[in-house]
Amino acid sequence: MSQEVEPTQIRQWVSLPQGSLALRVGSGALSAFGAEMRTAVGHPQKCVIAHSASAAEDIVELLKRDLTTVGFMVEKCELPDGDEAATLNVASALFSALAEAQLTGDDLLLAVGDSGVMSVAAFVAQSWCGGVSLSLVPLDLEAAVLSSVQPRALTVSPVQPRTVTCPGVARFCFVDLDVMPVDQDDEHAQFARALMVTTAMAENVTEFSHVWDTAEDLREGNADALAEQIASTVKVRGRLTSSTAIAIRQSVNYGLDFMYAMEQLVPNQPRSALLADGLRFAARISVAKGDLDIDDMLAQDELLEKLGIGSVTCDSSAEHMIAALKAECFRSTNRFMIVLPLDISRVRLSSIDETLLFEHACAWCEAHRP
Repeated sequence: MSQEVEPTQIRQWVSLPQGSLALRVGSGALSAFGAEMRTAVGHPQKCVIAHSASAAEDIVELLKRDLTTVGFMVEKCELPDGDEAATLNVASALFSALAEAQLTGDDLLLAVGDSGVMSVAAFVAQSWCGGVSLSLVPLDLEAAVLSSVQPRALTVSPVQPRTVTCPGVARFCFVDLDVMPVDQDDEHAQFARALMVTTAMAENVTEFSHVWDTAEDLREGNADALAEQIASTVKVRGRLTSSTAIAIRQSVNYGLDFMYAMEQLVPNQPRSALLADGLRFAARISVAKGDLDIDDMLAQDELLEKLGIGSVTCDSSAEHMIAALKAECFRSTNRFMIVLPLDISRVRLSSIDETLLFEHACAWCEAHRP
């Protein structure tokens, strides 16, 4: 007589630049939420739940009830979704909400929702009263993989996007696959899978091979495979962002610089496809420079295909593409460099010859023309 197998639940510590994160991943990961939050602070008193507008009301209410049961007095603060949340104006609004709730550094801030809410909560948590304990409950796979260890930079104004940064500061992150979208063609899920490739390229051949071997299960949304890979990817990204070597810390941006640049040039395209195209573009330049083996480039291409990450279609010129790449780079530095894979396990910020860049930009624009 066969027995029903319990779904995988993973508990692990993840290194962060200023401490560590207790990560809980798997189906039913929220089952022990209240009990763990009771020990997250010295004595439960006050908590503010910052949640995205699209967060399911029943989930937010369930979390509020769990916190109330273990002794917290809870206030809720609704924030915008996605990019609209990752701004300095929203951070100011959240500061005001904490002040109104009279939250102290000994209390708790809980962020529930997407990567925008996770990121603005991280910025506020590290600043409020010298630092307040932050817990995260991501409601999509992008937020689960990205925002706990690498919060998105906040936008000051339309002409100064993504200029205010902060490290990962959360103390707890509960990734409950039972409250995630089940559609693995969901854009957030595809973006998370692209991030898994980015991370594997920066880590080592073993991590890359693991993503390769489980690619079909990840694409189909197998809960156990997802839980294991989310935990592995978050742990690796935490280690990279915590490195004392700046070259290693920069490797977590592999593909992201291209994605943000092209987002301005060809708006309304899936971020997952833009990120994947960034990986493909950077790998081809690295092969042309004689750094990356062509077999590794083809392996990355095939892994992205196995994971179902497509490409964008756009009508752009090489000149406009290069201008967008440079504008994104010069937004935060005075040097024009792009993160390139030199090998599987070695991803570094590198300079590029202008002629070589123009040739590859021309080829990319021609290949992606409608």
